[in-house]
Amino acid sequence: MPFSGPRGWSQLFKQRTASGLMDHAMHREPCSGSQEGQPLPLQMSEPLVSEGDAQELRQILRKLKSLALDTEKELERQDEALDGITAAVDRTTLTIDKHNRRAKKLT
Repeated sequence: MPFSGPRGWSQLFKQRTASGLMDHAMHREPCSGSQEGQPLPLQMSEPLVSEGDAQELRQILRKLKSLALDTEKELERQDEALDGITAAVDRTTLTIDKHNRRAKKLT
């Protein structure tokens, strides 16, 4: 694979802009020498990215999306756990304050 590994993908993105990479695998350019007011005929040029490279990029993007969704679920789970811990700490703090007030009354 010509763009495997971090260096290969870095080179790929340096050679081509990220915007429209997937949508513009086939690039169309107008032919020169057309007359004013007339539609320009379009000419197909070589693909910007080979089908194999595009497929590899799609697979990487799918994996990244999956990781992002899994990370979001884990963060939500941990937020819920932290909410429970925070509530327990608040209850404990109130209990400690209550006991400290009672201890001060005894002295």
